[in-house]
Amino acid sequence: MAGFLGASVIAVTSVLLLPFCPVGLTSTAGKLFGDNQPGFEGGSGWSLREKLAWVIAATIWGGMGSLLDSALGGWFQASVIDARTGKVVEGSGGAKVGILHPRETALIEDVQVLLVGSHEKKDGNSSRRVESGIGVLDNNTVNVLMALIMSVGGMLLASFVWSLPFSSILE
Repeated sequence: MAGFLGASVIAVTSVLLLPFCPVGLTSTAGKLFGDNQPGFEGGSGWSLREKLAWVIAATIWGGMGSLLDSALGGWFQASVIDARTGKVVEGSGGAKVGILHPRETALIEDVQVLLVGSHEKKDGNSSRRVESGIGVLDNNTVNVLMALIMSVGGMLLASFVWSLPFSSILE
């Protein structure tokens, strides 16, 4: 829900702060091309209807991006829990947290430890375990993958809605 709220705030802010081509002959495009019609009627102007459609579309697409980010993170990113605090921990800068596999021996800060339990590490002071996810991606990779999927998906959707070949969007 927060993703949809954030997307709607960004969409509404863009409508309020960015200059859009006005409808009517007072616009530069209207003077040059004799175009005084709103975009939905074949012109280049942005009436209230086009702006409302933009807010709705950007809110839906941004919310879907947030859901995709959550799904990718849930499936492919390991959620590591620190058993001492019960909190999810993350590596510095979004990197993966070091988790040792069960029944392995490792040297952690010059202390030899024996791993016990499933995906759990104990060194006397801390204990970390993988709660969910397979741990293939870190948080930064999940974010980049979501942005790539949503960007290309948005271009594909635009090419479908406006009946344009995808190659023309990339030019």
